[in-house]
Amino acid sequence: MPDSPLTEPRQPPQPPQPPHFLSWRNFLSFRKFISWKNAFLILIPILLAIGIGNYEQIIQYSSGPIFIEKFDQYNVIINIKSILAIKEGWGITTDGSQFASMFVNQQSEYSKLLVALTGDYNSGKTFLINNLENKNFPSSYQHATPAFGFIQSSISDYIYMDTQGLKRLASSSLDSDRGTHSIKDIKAIDNLISQSYKVANLIIEVRDTGNNEDICNTQQRHAEYLQDSKANGYQIPVMVVVVHNFKNMRTVAEVEKYIRDDITNPEIGGQEKEVDSKTGDKKCKYWYVDSVLHYVIAQEGSEAGKVYNKCTFDLIRLKVLQDQGGIPKVNFLNKLTLVMEQSLRNYIKDPNVSKDSFVRVKKDETIVSYASYLKSFFSSKSDPEKPDQPTLIESHPFKVSIQNNKIKLVNSTFDLQFSYKDCCGFKNIDYSPQYDVIETSDSFSIVVDAPNSIVNWFCSPSESHTISFYIERKFPTYLSSHLRRNINPRTYGEIKKEFQIPSRPWIDCLRLIPTAKYIDGVAFVSLTKDSTVIGGSPFPEDKK
Repeated sequence: MPDSPLTEPRQPPQPPQPPHFLSWRNFLSFRKFISWKNAFLILIPILLAIGIGNYEQIIQYSSGPIFIEKFDQYNVIINIKSILAIKEGWGITTDGSQFASMFVNQQSEYSKLLVALTGDYNSGKTFLINNLENKNFPSSYQHATPAFGFIQSSISDYIYMDTQGLKRLASSSLDSDRGTHSIKDIKAIDNLISQSYKVANLIIEVRDTGNNEDICNTQQRHAEYLQDSKANGYQIPVMVVVVHNFKNMRTVAEVEKYIRDDITNPEIGGQEKEVDSKTGDKKCKYWYVDSVLHYVIAQEGSEAGKVYNKCTFDLIRLKVLQDQGGIPKVNFLNKLTLVMEQSLRNYIKDPNVSKDSFVRVKKDETIVSYASYLKSFFSSKSDPEKPDQPTLIESHPFKVSIQNNKIKLVNSTFDLQFSYKDCCGFKNIDYSPQYDVIETSDSFSIVVDAPNSIVNWFCSPSESHTISFYIERKFPTYLSSHLRRNINPRTYGEIKKEFQIPSRPWIDCLRLIPTAKYIDGVAFVSLTKDSTVIGGSPFPEDKK
């Protein structure tokens, strides 16, 4: 995960110390120092007036000061470097605005709606918000979105919750700028972010170009969003919007082909709608799939981009981001913290206690001494062995709170562990295989997220630089019949994917196949230039 773009404040320069009066020369030097000091004091207001835009702000709220640098980006950031780092706390940083002060104040309530931006890494979430809000947030693997970034909308009573992309197993882990995370950590963070969408009033899902492999899960996932909103009794119903980002397509014909595949094909059943554009010179299109709105954007500046992009941004502002009356007062940070608490208790634990609480074990020497006395009083023989030392156990509930600008786990005194589960919390019925290809000058790896599956790798008889994997996933036999009826059959079955291996003398399919591993629902093959097989996990910190 990337470090926050916010920086620590610069340390002010230390004033020079006056010299000791050991000589007349030192006395003259000290008079010069006093003269320069007076001149410097006169210049301070001028320097501040000129350079105040470059100085850091110091803002304060109930839990203490936050030091930040001025920047035109997120109003509030929650930066989760790793799941287990919650023991020390996940940092909350703000830009010092009035909105940010209100947002981090746990005692305040405000009439706002929350828009959750969802999607994989580099799918175009930041591009979308830049165009909707006329912002210029950085967007690339080098400037990836932090775990949670909150922005106040300038056009409506919305707060945007921008999140890091989901299910990026390898690219997000091996990049030195992001640190190294284990497979369990990455999946647990993904699951935590997915659970956070329960807090949102509007979910905008940005889908990458022609991502057909998991399009069949879209309706099921959206149905879960809507069902969660009913179960939680939200006063404002959840709206779900899908933006298809055909960012590599330049022509209208290319885009229309994918619209037929991804939206309007009979299995998905999308219905096309047309409305007049703001200028009235053309028709703008969007699509309905059940209760979900679908929009399209294409490569910026291209023929297709000129047809679809402005229409999509205008329609989302008009049909989606319009002000709603009767918005209840809420505190989204408190609601998000509660969701985190409910989600985390399934994936991390103290190794010395059951999953529902944390404990602190302490020796009580008074009890030990008293027990030894009783034993010696009633026993006729002295026991050469040291008696077992009894212990007192304090049990503490699993609770997440905000302390000193950090989201922390309360009463955790031991090192945390992940609860070892296959696929680390991904819902079995919400499955779509994701993969990463990592290619450097001296190494090549393929990582596939395939929980509860049978995975086989094989080579093409005629293509030595082509490798394929085959995944088979069957219906779980333990599910009751009513649950099986609610599972999309396309969620299970057989999947085959082919990859091209770089044309280099030290690697081909036959050398790559023997490196195959399958651990914790993740399959991977990996080879380096010196023919060293990278065994075990591809991530250095994932020690088994």
